[in-house]
Amino acid sequence: MSDIKFIVESSIEKRNVFHSERDFQLALGLCLMKKFGDNVRLEYPLTRANNKNEYCDIVCAGFNRVGIELKYKTASLSESINGEDYHLKHQGAQDCGRYDFLRDVLRLEQWVSSGKIDVGYAVLLTNNKSYWLPEKEGSTAADLAFRLSDGRVVLD
Repeated sequence: MSDIKFIVESSIEKRNVFHSERDFQLALGLCLMKKFGDNVRLEYPLTRANNKNEYCDIVCAGFNRVGIELKYKTASLSESINGEDYHLKHQGAQDCGRYDFLRDVLRLEQWVSSGKIDVGYAVLLTNNKSYWLPEKEGSTAADLAFRLSDGRVVLD
């Protein structure tokens, strides 16, 4: 599963725009199935200590149990690509989107530490550049702790 980056890049190389996060989840799941067989599950339940289910977007079972959490955050886009029409809405509240992504990372870490999965990956796919651009110097934005700019280390 060390080539997860290659698999994600391959799935978006064939189709780099998706109608929704669910559409992206299905496309990535199909790529994973081609590579790893039928041990791929979407929306897989992982039970917490209080017997409440949480769902991991994709779980691959094999030599290692791998959990993958996805986020697909879009800026407005209306265009036809290879004969298919796409109408993506602008999903505002990037501060909440960044927080939700980091919360997915935390959940993956908790699932790994509790032995529910062996490895976890979080993937954020977006056409909204505010997710990867660094904050402006002197910024006092409330979400500075949740910024995801390229190369930023959240925790060591």
